[in-house]
Amino acid sequence: FMVRVVLSVLTAILFGGVASAQLSVEETRAFVESRVNAAVENAEVAGLVVGVVYPDGSTFTYAGQAPDTEFPRALDGETSLVQIASITKTFTALAMMQLVEDGLVDLDEPVSNYLPEFKDSLHGDLGTVKVKHLFAHRAGYEPVQYPMWPKTADDVKPLSEFLDFGRPQRVFPVGETTVYSNYGYGVAGRIIERVSGQSYADYLESAVLIPLGMLTTTVRLPGVSVDPGGMRPALVNEIAPGQYQSSDGFEPRPFVYSNSASAGSMSATAADMTKFMQAFLSSPPPGEGAVMTALTKEAMTSKLFGDRPGAPDYGVGVELSTLCGHKMISHEGDIFYTKSFFGMLPDQNAGVFVSALSNNGRDVAIGLVKDVLLEIVGEEPRGEEISVQQQGVAPQPFHERLVFEYMSHTTFEKMFLLAFETYTLNLDEAGSLYRAETDTTFTKITPTLYENEETGEQIFLQTDEAGVLKRAYVGSFGFIQPTFFSDPMVFVSTLGASTLAAVIGIILSLVSIVRGSKRSERSTSLAPMVFGLSTVIAISTALVVYVFVTFSGRFPDSMIDYPTGPMQALAYWNYVPALTFIGAVLMMVSTVNTRQGLTLRAFQLIGMPIFLLHVLIMWQWNLIGPNF
Repeated sequence: FMVRVVLSVLTAILFGGVASAQLSVEETRAFVESRVNAAVENAEVAGLVVGVVYPDGSTFTYAGQAPDTEFPRALDGETSLVQIASITKTFTALAMMQLVEDGLVDLDEPVSNYLPEFKDSLHGDLGTVKVKHLFAHRAGYEPVQYPMWPKTADDVKPLSEFLDFGRPQRVFPVGETTVYSNYGYGVAGRIIERVSGQSYADYLESAVLIPLGMLTTTVRLPGVSVDPGGMRPALVNEIAPGQYQSSDGFEPRPFVYSNSASAGSMSATAADMTKFMQAFLSSPPPGEGAVMTALTKEAMTSKLFGDRPGAPDYGVGVELSTLCGHKMISHEGDIFYTKSFFGMLPDQNAGVFVSALSNNGRDVAIGLVKDVLLEIVGEEPRGEEISVQQQGVAPQPFHERLVFEYMSHTTFEKMFLLAFETYTLNLDEAGSLYRAETDTTFTKITPTLYENEETGEQIFLQTDEAGVLKRAYVGSFGFIQPTFFSDPMVFVSTLGASTLAAVIGIILSLVSIVRGSKRSERSTSLAPMVFGLSTVIAISTALVVYVFVTFSGRFPDSMIDYPTGPMQALAYWNYVPALTFIGAVLMMVSTVNTRQGLTLRAFQLIGMPIFLLHVLIMWQWNLIGPNF
């Protein structure tokens, strides 16, 4: 090791910083093993699987798992099947490019040429969506993920049904704003199905996976009965599930199902991923029938749009960036409890795939890929995170002060237009947005996208020509937690007070009904209204308690844990408060001037505000949990 360090220093002195010699396969393997072992022994992640393609074409895999973690089988780079999530998009792009080369698809043609049923939704004032817009995430869809993640195999829908059921709105002009869209890749998968005449899974297997020798890679899901069928039992036995890291250590999580096969359903071994990278990095064989031709590679690795300063550009199915002066081709796969990343340096014929099997493993996976690539090519610095080259970004002419509403994308809040949070943002001289309420800064990475580097939270802004704000969206994974309502004591106290008020309301209303008050029609109707409203509040409380018992005293740690059964869904999403809110308003308005008993009048003045506070608490806790 010391000899290598000395040689590196001498080389840098003699040749003005020219890179040192490449490491050998053995040295690279030793580096990978040491980094993986250190990460798992320190419990940074529950487990890691790694696949490496060396410049001479040779490959190796390695895996390690943290002490005291439970996996169905010991992790193994050759056999452990991990969910690679959005890396599926790279394979969807490869499949599409085959159809392009066959003359069956044109990237510059409207999507509706291949899917006529989408004509109404993909044309209009915001522009016409073309096939290439899907691959560059520029179709203009709002950043919505629901309902992509069903909880069980029985809940999985065929791709065509998902596209009808889960269609987001188009809110950005086509081609102008990059908004990551799983739905867009679902549409791309549907094009493949329509043009090829096969299911997406069948076409991918016959045209891509089997020819590449990727026999332990699949987009089929365990136990799924809908077309095209489930994962082979031999593969199911090799699944390495992701884990959730809590204060008590790592907790195994079940397989994550997806309704969009072409956007994020793929599972693969590290060994198979090395086969893919080998094929991508090598020269394609002459003649017809090649899985990846030179034309396909050129198209996939060329910028579809070149206006993303400070952020990676998109080719067809891959991100294009630089790593220490080398062009890097990469894609990330994030599926709640498994974080995967591959990166390739074409000029060095080197590629690395890493999958971290825990919710906190994203930085570990990306950092390890980049560090191993740098070790292979002998570049400095080693062991440091290398970011995408930053370019100067001129600030847009926004007003000095921006105020806008944040609308949640959950079904409940979207249905009743209840969820909002006011943002007050300042634009500084560097073109960054500063939010005073939370003391956070969002750096501009595209003309319309700002991101907080620490949390990954994103804000999408749209303005007119004069710089007046038109639309604003908080990114899909940014998680806004209101300060007051996030206090568990406020939650518990309000729940207790409203429950007590509901019990009193039920008793008072029943007594009034039994006595048969005849003072007026409106006052007569007050008692039944109090009874109904109090009952609804009591049911709401019972549902919340049920949720906490179901989840061992905590809300789900991610969307994939949300209950999906009829009773559980009703409990978690808690639709009852919406009816409560409407009932309370009607009662306050319709009975405020009527003659009524002293006890009911006192209850109206005291109990109604408590019920309304209950509604607000339930709404805010819904916002905290499924806010995506």
